[in-house]
Amino acid sequence: QEHAGRGELGARHVPGLVRARRSPDGFPSAGLPLPWQAQVLIFAGLAVVSVALASRLMRRPLSVLNRADRGLIGRVCVLAEPIVRGEGHLRLDDTLWRVAGPDLPAGTRVRVTGLDGTVLRVAPAGEGP
Repeated sequence: QEHAGRGELGARHVPGLVRARRSPDGFPSAGLPLPWQAQVLIFAGLAVVSVALASRLMRRPLSVLNRADRGLIGRVCVLAEPIVRGEGHLRLDDTLWRVAGPDLPAGTRVRVTGLDGTVLRVAPAGEGP
């Protein structure tokens, strides 16, 4: 059994654990036989690669998740309430949406043609976008 004064930092042997040792110059090391200059170069290289990968991942297009326009435009549904003076409400799945479009009575089939913020633009289902 080695003692803390003879190169060990006081940890007992644990299988699979890399024990820290003191290098000949007195600084703790993880047992890597690389000079500190090489370790700095490796660290710098890995940092540059990490930044390059992260920036590439950030440039990818956003997923469809939480993008209402991707899943709602083109959907056809029935107005539960009339559209009066160009404004109304529409229940789509489990959400009540504000809608904008021509005045239409309740029960009319409408198609979602666009999205302005949180307001759906709708038109009668027989018309195009």
